[in-house]
Amino acid sequence: MYDLKGSANEPPVEGTLDFTLETKKTEVLKIPITNWLAHKQCFNVSWKLKNEDPSVVIKGGDAIDLNGKETKDYKVNILTYNEGVCSFTITFENSVTKE
Repeated sequence: MYDLKGSANEPPVEGTLDFTLETKKTEVLKIPITNWLAHKQCFNVSWKLKNEDPSVVIKGGDAIDLNGKETKDYKVNILTYNEGVCSFTITFENSVTKE
């Protein structure tokens, strides 16, 4: 038997997307997601604005299913009412393993 001890770090950021949107018009962003395993995974999706701004509306599905080694686009709808700069993070988490 082994008694393993350790700690896990936060997962690394997969990438950064920069984009320009028109105000008062809903835009659809497509974010490619890849399942690195050979079997199906379901990812829970969450997002968080760095600065809570009620003039920015983000909508998308709460989950995405991917077959083994599949890449699919996750679609996010974004609507901004005011001109400016905003930043947000989207997290994809395996619903079973919490990875």
